[in-house]
Amino acid sequence: MVVEVEQVFMHCSKSLIRSGLWQPEKWPALDGVPTLAQWVKSVVDNPSQSLEDVQATTTTMRRNACTECAAPGDGAAVASSAFARVFI
Repeated sequence: MVVEVEQVFMHCSKSLIRSGLWQPEKWPALDGVPTLAQWVKSVVDNPSQSLEDVQATTTTMRRNACTECAAPGDGAAVASSAFARVFI
């Protein structure tokens, strides 16, 4: 699934800064959190698709999302677009 966002409204720009989104040391621990492929496999009823198939698909989606929107030195745009196109 690909979702294209036409407009995004933020409540407060400081909320993004305060969130620590770009500060990995502030991210919660991921112990016990499934990978994207594991989550997709658990919610999509497709017995013919192995976990490895799902992993390959999600990896390709991430790679395509990052290369389609990347501008040299624009890490925020890459991260935002990858998130919007893969995780939503």
